[in-house]
Amino acid sequence: SALPSRRILPLAAEYRKLFKGYWEHIIYDDVQQDPFEKDQPPGKAGYRSLLRVAIRLEGHLAGVLDFGSFTPSFYTNADAVIGRRIADHVALTLSHQRLAEQSLKAASLEERAANLKMLDSLLDAITGVIDIREVFSRVSEIASRVLPHDAMGLAIFTDDGGHVIPYATTFPDGTLPQITPLPESQRFLLNEQWESHIVDDIQLHPDGRATAFARIGMHSLLRVPIRLNGKLVGMLAFFSKQIGSYTQDDAI
Repeated sequence: SALPSRRILPLAAEYRKLFKGYWEHIIYDDVQQDPFEKDQPPGKAGYRSLLRVAIRLEGHLAGVLDFGSFTPSFYTNADAVIGRRIADHVALTLSHQRLAEQSLKAASLEERAANLKMLDSLLDAITGVIDIREVFSRVSEIASRVLPHDAMGLAIFTDDGGHVIPYATTFPDGTLPQITPLPESQRFLLNEQWESHIVDDIQLHPDGRATAFARIGMHSLLRVPIRLNGKLVGMLAFFSKQIGSYTQDDAI
């Protein structure tokens, strides 16, 4: 309990030797006498003896399992045999965890592919349409199957970039918000190269609270840019009444 937990620490050069050659265990009779180990977390915590056992997955070193004691010369080769057995159980658990993570990743990729395929139906909805506002509600309906949202808006920038024109929305009453100046805090949308912008709660930002979408109870925001011939001309925004609804997977 005296050691730090859930911290990612840089791998010291001295530890890189663990990846060279094959080894099963290392026993330190007194880490306080080791110039390097005495300054590592176990040594700083006052431990004396240390038994370090290798954890291997598919033949590769994946980690180490350390057993520490405040008593010098506490561990023997007999303890190392027991430690090896424990490390094998840990390795099996880690292997199962990796398989589960790979399975989840594969399922996520399949779901994403299916979502993108479903979005192809958007092309049918807008083919031949001169004015996107005529089918914007239909676009929102199709998009909601793969990207849930409570409101959607299409904003166009004025030529000078000073204002935002609400071009189409799915407001309940069908009305459009007014043309508004682009706040200084949002100038990065014009001055920086960006592919998506996510806000967990627009109600926490002064500029966000002032929007018409915030006034009808929206919280989460996902914006993606619309470019023509490489020039940013507008953005498509998705809103949710829930806080923290959107992730980078949704941005894709």
